[in-house]
Amino acid sequence: MPSQHDPSKHQIAVKFPHRVWRQIEKSADVHAMTPSQYIRWVVTSDVEAVELTPEDAQLIADRIKAAKAKGGMV
Repeated sequence: MPSQHDPSKHQIAVKFPHRVWRQIEKSADVHAMTPSQYIRWVVTSDVEAVELTPEDAQLIADRIKAAKAKGGMV
């Protein structure tokens, strides 16, 4: 179902000052993205160079397994 949480993703909530949110909206428009898409793009671009170890891969797999066991949310 589209409304169910994807256990391979980690959901967070973030609060922005209204001024920053408006800046995000405007920058997202420039890039033809929604604000959510833009935030994911900016964060992903910033951290994609971070090297992950085999231990990180195991931790990720364990978290996904735990999320599936709990019904999709960690």
